[in-house]
Amino acid sequence: MNKKVEAVAWNLFFPGLAQITVTKRLGKGVFFFLLALLININARINDIVILSFKGETQRAVETTDYQWLLFYSCLYFFALWDGYRECGGIKESYAFIPFVFSGYMVTIGIVFSPSIHLSGFLLGPLWLPVIVAVISFLIGMLLRTIILNVIEKRPG
Repeated sequence: MNKKVEAVAWNLFFPGLAQITVTKRLGKGVFFFLLALLININARINDIVILSFKGETQRAVETTDYQWLLFYSCLYFFALWDGYRECGGIKESYAFIPFVFSGYMVTIGIVFSPSIHLSGFLLGPLWLPVIVAVISFLIGMLLRTIILNVIEKRPG
């Protein structure tokens, strides 16, 4: 398997795992893992996931500590990027753009998550950030492609 894909896959599961298992950056990986664990506990992410999957989104909103949850998206996308970068992503021009763009947009999604409804369904602190993450990563990839095409067409 491609090491970059493997690193992203491990960090999608939990920040820091790619640094521990794939890139062998134990100190960095343990730091990311413990920081993510601290944020997870304080933001009550496990409760948010359980309540959201049970359809109790309003309870998930009431349970969430948004001050902690806002920090999680920054750590999450930075750990994804770092694992990708450590496995050769640094060689690709502007490869950081989808990760950074997603981090920003998911943070905004978290801010609005208590009030955004889709067809009468409150998306809440789990579903809206997940939807925004996927869409914004794809937009970030498109932005990277556009930037690369513009740079390639410039004279000199």
